Amino acid sequence: MVGEIDEPLREYIEALLLALSNRDAGHLTSVITRISARAGRLGRGRAEPGPHDFVAHYAGQPLNELDLGRAITEMTEIIRRYRLMLPARMGMLLKRW
Repeated sequence: MVGEIDEPLREYIEALLLALSNRDAGHLTSVITRISARAGRLGRGRAEPGPHDFVAHYAGQPLNELDLGRAITEMTEIIRRYRLMLPARMGMLLKRW
């Protein structure tokens, strides 16, 4: 598969990584919601792990110990759990991991 990352998608990815590195679950939630084609509710209202738990777990890990594939899989599970829909080009990018 070959695809192209356009400027808006690159900026979203950059914002996601920046929110994670800054340990800012609120900003991470905001970016995910903006990316989503269908607005769902993403937050602390559910018993399952969500963005705050994701940030708490992954933000403190050194990059050389970070399992990026697992992190992307967990973020994808959170997005599905909250019934958010990512644009097709973002889904294609996530499938590559």
